[in-house]
Amino acid sequence: MIPPPTPMEQELRILELEREVQTLREAQEQWKRTDTLLRLVTENITDVIWTRDMNLRLTYLSPSIERIRGYTVEEIMQQGIEESMTPASAELTRRVFLEELAREERGENKLGHSRRMELEMTCKDGGSVWTEVTISFMRDADNRAVGLVGVTRDISDRKAVEDARRESELKFRSIFDFSPQPIALTSIEDGRLMDVNERFCGVTGYTREELLGKTTTELGFYSDQDRTRFIRQLQKDGEVRDLEMTFRVRDGATRAGVMFARPLRVGERAFLLTLFMDITERKQMEGRLQQSHKMEAIGTLAGGIAHDFNNILSIILGNTEMALKDVPEWSQTRFYLEEARTASLRARDLVRQILAFSRRTDRERKPLRAGPVLQESIKLMRCSIPSTIAIRHRFSTREDTILADPTQIHQIMINLCGNAAHAMREKGGELEIGLDRWEVDEEAVGSLPDLVPGKYLVISVRDTGHGIAPEILPRIFDPYFTTKSIGEGSGMGLAVVHGIVKENGGAVQVMSRPGEGALFRVFLPLMDEQIQEAQEPFAPLPMGRERILLVDDEPKVVDVTRRMLEYMGYDVTVRAAASAAREAFRASPADFDLVVTDMTMPGMTGAELAGELLGIRPGIPIILCTGYSDRITEEEAGRIGIRAMVLKPLGMRELAETVRRILDSDGSEEGGHAHE
Repeated sequence: MIPPPTPMEQELRILELEREVQTLREAQEQWKRTDTLLRLVTENITDVIWTRDMNLRLTYLSPSIERIRGYTVEEIMQQGIEESMTPASAELTRRVFLEELAREERGENKLGHSRRMELEMTCKDGGSVWTEVTISFMRDADNRAVGLVGVTRDISDRKAVEDARRESELKFRSIFDFSPQPIALTSIEDGRLMDVNERFCGVTGYTREELLGKTTTELGFYSDQDRTRFIRQLQKDGEVRDLEMTFRVRDGATRAGVMFARPLRVGERAFLLTLFMDITERKQMEGRLQQSHKMEAIGTLAGGIAHDFNNILSIILGNTEMALKDVPEWSQTRFYLEEARTASLRARDLVRQILAFSRRTDRERKPLRAGPVLQESIKLMRCSIPSTIAIRHRFSTREDTILADPTQIHQIMINLCGNAAHAMREKGGELEIGLDRWEVDEEAVGSLPDLVPGKYLVISVRDTGHGIAPEILPRIFDPYFTTKSIGEGSGMGLAVVHGIVKENGGAVQVMSRPGEGALFRVFLPLMDEQIQEAQEPFAPLPMGRERILLVDDEPKVVDVTRRMLEYMGYDVTVRAAASAAREAFRASPADFDLVVTDMTMPGMTGAELAGELLGIRPGIPIILCTGYSDRITEEEAGRIGIRAMVLKPLGMRELAETVRRILDSDGSEEGGHAHE
């Protein structure tokens, strides 16, 4: 049983209760003062303070809202979000709330975190007012979000100033007018051009008056494919960045651009601000670089296959010529063998032409006959020009010696004939190449101001294609000018032709009408002294009895070469490897009068072998055979001490005359230039 409290204990308990009551009274008074202060603040500041529960229903609203929206607090407390603001602002409010709620659930909202946004609130008079709203979560004792607290500020004046400034900037902006890049402002509603800057007019070729009010579709700027790509990126990303497109300008030429576009609102209107960088010249330079790399690759490939291909031709040509020695003149078999020999020689010449064209060499102007060079060009082009295009040539003069670089003449022909073929690619036609001698007098110089009176060789290229429009004709020799699509032409072909012809003291004349084809005439000065055709009289093969060391790693090549040399009377020792030839020579260096070696062999090249043999016996005559002359130059061969360098495949007469010439020389050719 608990004993009753003593009087002292009762008195102490009463005092403790009195203190607790006093503390509670003081707290109530403090709360009343704080509540009064908060109400005074919230009811008298211009900003609106409000709270909402987690369902976004208003739980408190300060009276200052009445000055902003015109409704009473009681009226607004009954409104939902959709009634309080415009649909776009209501959607933004819900999206931001959901985003913040997700952040809250992930624990990403730190103490004091708030979110700011601009909302368009509806007013009682039917208008609207722009406000800036800052929100944050209210929390309970356990730090859990239980609602929203926010501050709303009227920014309608600030927005009005901003809108006015935007309109002023849009109307009077200097950056738009003087931008180095083409810029256009298009109405999103109907796609019509509302404004363009000067650079836009300069690139497209239209005046500002011709562009405004038109759509890009009406002007034919873009292809349907590019337009679709543009719209898709705009819809996906809300803007367009770094989109490469092609566009057609007023004169029909196609240019390349990188597009940038972004939607823009000016007042109540929506626009699309589009900027593009003209990268036509950059793309053309890239195309020329790719073409250069392609030609370099072709040259490398040609050099790589030339050795093997020329070995094959050596076998065919050598055996054919050996067979011809045993077949009587009247035999039908001889006719067949002559045809095979002719085809082999043509294949040899074709390989040499390809190698010569693919090699990068310094230009060397020298007297040459243009007719044979043109015939070589025609052979080269025939395989690349469609069979629907007939190629004819009309050479009316044999006085065709000019001072020029043969590779440049090839360039002229390939560019002119390539353009002609392009003009006839759809319907086919006829390509005619002519060669004439013209006397240009004082009167004719009037129509050809780049020439001086004198004798000229005229190379003409005529096609039956679609012709050239009169407005384009004055620009066809301009660098980078082209009417072809991107990737089809660099715009440099005719500029290169013009540059080569001018460099050689000539001129280019062009005549064309739409639908009637085109005629290009290239005037090149004729030399007074003409090269006469070599008349090779019939003569027996030069023979001999000397001892020859023959080195080649291709068994069939070495076999046919050995048989040809033995037919000529020589004593031939064969080695299939450079190392074996070196050891045989080292064992008996005086047993050989001449060494004939291939250039490309495994383990040791013919040039390296020649160096070692000359180290063993200085002055030993050496002939180097190669299928690709860029593997070693004539100067390098001469410095080593090689007497002659010949290109495979070798005909019997070429082999016989080269061997005899080297053996009969007194050594003065040692270290001199090699012979092809």
